[in-house]
Amino acid sequence: MNKKALQWILFFISPLVAAVAMLVIFKNELPFFDIGYYVIVLLLAMSFAVFFQKILKDSNITAEGKAGNYMIKASGSTAIFFIILFGGYYAKPSPDKVEPYFNFIVNIFPKDNTIQDGSIEIIYNGFVPQKANVDNGRAVFEQMPFELKGKKVILHPQITGYENFTDSVVIPIKNNFINYFLKLKKDSTEIHGNVVDQNNRMVRHCKLDFESGLVITYTDASGNFRTMLPVKEATQLGLKIYVDDTVKRYDHLITISSLTSKDLMLDEK
Repeated sequence: MNKKALQWILFFISPLVAAVAMLVIFKNELPFFDIGYYVIVLLLAMSFAVFFQKILKDSNITAEGKAGNYMIKASGSTAIFFIILFGGYYAKPSPDKVEPYFNFIVNIFPKDNTIQDGSIEIIYNGFVPQKANVDNGRAVFEQMPFELKGKKVILHPQITGYENFTDSVVIPIKNNFINYFLKLKKDSTEIHGNVVDQNNRMVRHCKLDFESGLVITYTDASGNFRTMLPVKEATQLGLKIYVDDTVKRYDHLITISSLTSKDLMLDEK
């Protein structure tokens, strides 16, 4: 490999090394947006300087700029480098041109209608903690500061029937969501089944009230239900079933079990 070819390779590799060094050194000092912007400007400046190296070899193009108390003057491909570098610096989008906030979504698993009630609190240094209610298997934190992208935060779930341990997660840079997996409490039991009328027809969207408000759930469009109860296996609980949310059609004690489907028939009108 001749000297000229080696110089060209080094000219391309050096900005990459500089970019990696910036990410390592300043990752905790600057918002990711600033780092990414300056890395791109640097790579563009180096690339254009190499591209025009031969074209501008004998050119008289010059560029001047002031850095602190010093004046910088360059010519040829070096001038191109500084023109792009200074141009990128002065053309950097101001904070008011960049969306300063984003919505952060936490998808809760298991993601089904068993999670009827609960919330998640998010805690991060230097900011006021936020709390979001769990709705349809997810919690949405609105107006999160953009500088939290790529940073570690603390999640504190408060959901009935699941372990409520705090956990640290990193907010993704590219995506606005994470998948968060919950662990069942040892004294919780998941039950499932269906509700039918006296003619064995599935009853959809009826209300199941376990132990007078302990847990409330509804059958789906096919008459099936699935829910988590904060009691041990084989516990007996009172269950009331309402049609149209108000008309009581079932009021009995049932034995809680996750092993078999709980098939329930409404009482006669």
